[in-house]
Amino acid sequence: MAQLKSGLTLYTKAVLNGKAVQMVRTHSLRVFLNRTRLFKWQKSNFEVYLKVGYGKKENVFGKMVNFCNEGTYTNKKDFAQAANAFINADTPAGTPEKIYKF
Repeated sequence: MAQLKSGLTLYTKAVLNGKAVQMVRTHSLRVFLNRTRLFKWQKSNFEVYLKVGYGKKENVFGKMVNFCNEGTYTNKKDFAQAANAFINADTPAGTPEKIYKF
């Protein structure tokens, strides 16, 4: 049986001393969580760019546009809070939020 896509595009780029050391781009939440848990947050000049795309949705003007949330984080706590907020942002109202561990 085929696995259903989540509708999210999850993208991260880890940068150490100005050079990209790891990139992850996937639709699978499991792959995203497993690969981002491997980041080496102890390094001093380490930062991670996070982008979560929700696909095309209709804006207030009636046009179809790509919606996403993005940001750059330098510590694991801020990254985990942002990733949880971005991933749960597309859940319907009344649905309990899931907290993912990084």
